[in-house]
Amino acid sequence: MLKIEFFRIDYFKALAEIGKAISSTHELDGILNLIVRRMPEVMKLKACTIRLIESAKGRLQLKAAYGLSQAYLERGALDEELATHYILQGEPVVIPDATVDIHTIYHKEAAAEGVGSILAVPITVQEEPIGMMRLLTTGVRYFSAADINFAMAVAEQGGIAIQNAVNYQKMQDMISGLGGQTKGPS
Repeated sequence: MLKIEFFRIDYFKALAEIGKAISSTHELDGILNLIVRRMPEVMKLKACTIRLIESAKGRLQLKAAYGLSQAYLERGALDEELATHYILQGEPVVIPDATVDIHTIYHKEAAAEGVGSILAVPITVQEEPIGMMRLLTTGVRYFSAADINFAMAVAEQGGIAIQNAVNYQKMQDMISGLGGQTKGPS
């Protein structure tokens, strides 16, 4: 009998834990670092990165990473990769072999870093892409529906938390800007 696994119990537990942790802070760096550190642990991965779209240039900027060398992180922009095109359309992309797949452009760097497979998922806010999360393995791995669903759920929670952190910072900036103003004559 074929068993289709849509979600694993350990993924449910981790999703609840991540959700609780990111809802308890408004610090963007803390949220991003929690996600990139926790995902490899839960999914048995080599690494995780989060890139967000920089509003001024509209290009992806690395905001958090775990498990990769500085040389690999500085290999170049991902904006021109075919995978990025699909991710920014809201679709997850599974790259079984990052050293040869047409969806990626840094094949030699992936081989040198020991990256096997990549699962890349969009980070969205109200269905608008604001970035992507990439999950990297050491060997070739065929991600299951449960893996993809879990990654998408974490990315969705991350998108909400990122937006909340940005809104919180804007509010703090407005409040501190109002502090220097006077109310007029008394």
